Amino acid sequence: MYKRVLHFLSVLFLAAACSYDDSALREALEAQQKRVAALETLCASMNKDIKSLQTLLGQNYISAFEAIIEGGATVGYRLTLTDGSSIDILIPADGHIGTDGATPVPGVKKDADGNYCWTLDGEFIVVDGHRLPATGEVGTTPLLGIRDGNWVVSYDGGASWQVLFPATTTSTQSTIFSGVDASSGTYVILYLSAGGSLTLPLKSSFRIGNDGSQEPVSFLISASIPLELPYRMAEKDFSALMVRIRTADGSVQAICTKSESVSRDDWSLSLEGPVFAHGSLSDDPSVTVTYNGDGRDVTATLEAALIWADGSVTMAERRISATRPTGNQPGWFELPEMHIKKNGSYSVNLLDADQYYSSHSFSMAGVKYRNFTVCFSADHHVPLWVAAPRHPVYSQKGTTRSENYRPDPGIPSGIQYYSKSIGGGCNKGHMLGSAERLCCSDANNQVFYYSNIAPQLSDGFNAGGGGWNYLEDFVDKFECADTLYEVIGTWFEPYTDGHGISVNPVTIAFGGRSDVDMPTMFYYVLLRTKKGNSGKSLADCEASELMCAAFVRSHSNALAGKRVTREDIMSVSELEKLTGLVFFANVPKAPKDKCSPSDWGL
Repeated sequence: MYKRVLHFLSVLFLAAACSYDDSALREALEAQQKRVAALETLCASMNKDIKSLQTLLGQNYISAFEAIIEGGATVGYRLTLTDGSSIDILIPADGHIGTDGATPVPGVKKDADGNYCWTLDGEFIVVDGHRLPATGEVGTTPLLGIRDGNWVVSYDGGASWQVLFPATTTSTQSTIFSGVDASSGTYVILYLSAGGSLTLPLKSSFRIGNDGSQEPVSFLISASIPLELPYRMAEKDFSALMVRIRTADGSVQAICTKSESVSRDDWSLSLEGPVFAHGSLSDDPSVTVTYNGDGRDVTATLEAALIWADGSVTMAERRISATRPTGNQPGWFELPEMHIKKNGSYSVNLLDADQYYSSHSFSMAGVKYRNFTVCFSADHHVPLWVAAPRHPVYSQKGTTRSENYRPDPGIPSGIQYYSKSIGGGCNKGHMLGSAERLCCSDANNQVFYYSNIAPQLSDGFNAGGGGWNYLEDFVDKFECADTLYEVIGTWFEPYTDGHGISVNPVTIAFGGRSDVDMPTMFYYVLLRTKKGNSGKSLADCEASELMCAAFVRSHSNALAGKRVTREDIMSVSELEKLTGLVFFANVPKAPKDKCSPSDWGL
C-alpha cells in the first residue's frame, strides 16, 4: 500500500512539474542581460569620448567637420583633425542623459593655472591631494566601468577601482558632450554635459588683425598689424608665412617672407614670425606696414599666406588705408600708432571700439599750436595715454592754473567722469600737467578736460614728495629748444616695477562714477635730440643723434620720497612689448630698442 501511494505522489509531482510556466523568469533574465549589455555599450562609449576629449585638449585643431545623419536627423559631428585622424561626437537627442537612472558625467575645466583638469559630475577629481590633469601622462585619464551592478571609476589605468553608485540607467548614450556649434565657420564649440565648453579653431581660421573684424585698417604712416594664427597651432605644422601688398590696380608692391623687411615703391613691409615655446604657439606673428608715398587715404590690400608643413596654403586678406601727412597734419612726432575710424563726430580706434581719440590745439599771438592728443578708454573710464610736445613756449608764464574741470568735447561725455569729485584714496592727477601749459588760458583750460585726468593716490604718489611728483620733476629737466616729445600713459594689469613694488587692479568710485579702474602703473615715454639745441627736426636726425626711454612706476604710496633711479628706466621697445602700443610711430629712426641711463643723468 505504501509503495502504491508513493508512486501516485511521484506521478502527481511530475505532472505538476511538466505544467510549470517559467516564461517570466526567462523574460527577467533576458531583460537583465539586455540591461547589462546596454550598460557595457554605454560604458564603452563614455570611455571612448573621454579619450576623444583628451585628444581635443592636446595640440590638435580641426581641419574639417561634417554632420552625422541617421534617419534624416543630425545625431552628431565627425571632426577631422589636421593629422588626418577623426573623432565622432554623438549628441543626445534630448539634450541630457540618464533620465531613468544616475549616470556619471565626466568633463574638464580650467584650474587656476590655466590648465585643464578632469571633473566628475562638475567637481574636480582629486587624487592623492592633487587635481587630475586632463593633459597628463597615460594613467591619469579616468576610466569608467561596471562592477557588481555599480558604476566604478579608475584613475590608474584600471589597476584599482572606486565605487560610485548603482548602475540603473538603460541609456546607451555617452554623458560627455551635450551639443556642438559650428555656425561661425571659423571655430567649433563643443558643449560639455558637466558644464562649460571647449572652443577649437578650424584650420582656415587665419586672420589679419585680432579684432574679429574685416573693416579696413587705417593708420598714419605705419602700423604693426597682428596675424592671428589658428588657436594652439603646433610648431610641427608650421612651415612659413608670406605677406604682400596689392594696390588698387592689381600690381604687387612688396612681398615679404620669413622674418625680414622689404621696401618697394610706396610701401614697406617688415614681418615678425611666430614664436613657439615647447612646440606650441606662444606669440602670433605681426607685419609692420609703412606707407612711403605722399598721398592721403591711399588704399591697398594686405594679403597673407600661411604655409603648412604639408605644403597646403591658407590665405587671408584685409584692406588697409594709409596716410602720410604733410604740413600741419596729425603726423606729429609724439603720437603712438593710431588706428583711426570715424564714428559720427568722434574718432574711434578701429581695432578697439572702446578707445576714443581727441586732439586739441590753441592759438597764441596769432600762431596755432597743438596742445595734446589723448586716447581715452570707455572700458576703464581713464585715459590710456596722452601725447604732447614739451617746449619752453608752452610753459612760459602767461596765465595761472584754471581749475576748469569739464568733459572733453571730442569724446562722448557718457564715458567720462561726471564731476570733479574724488574717491578711492585718490586725487585728480593730470597726465599732461597744468604747469606745462601756462602760456595762455586756452592751453591751460584744455589740460583740465576730464580726458586728461586719472585717479592718483593722494598719500604718497601724487602729493608733496610723492613718487609721481618726483618723476614729473625729473622729466621737467629734459624740456629743450629742440622740443621734448612725451607720452604719459596708464596700465591696468597686475604690475611689479623695478623697485619690487607690486600693484593689483581695483575698481573705485571716482569723478561721480562707481566703475572707474584705478591704474596699476603710470609711465612717461620720452624722445628728443641728444643735444637739445641742434635746431634740427627729428625727421632730419639719424638714430645716433636721438635718445629715447621709458620711465615706469607702480601706482603705489610706497614710492613716497623715492627719487628716480635706474630701477625706473627701460627701453621703449620693452614698454611696447608690455602694453602692445607702438610709440613714436612717425619717427622711424627713433632708437626705441636702446636705453642708456647715462643719457638721462642716471
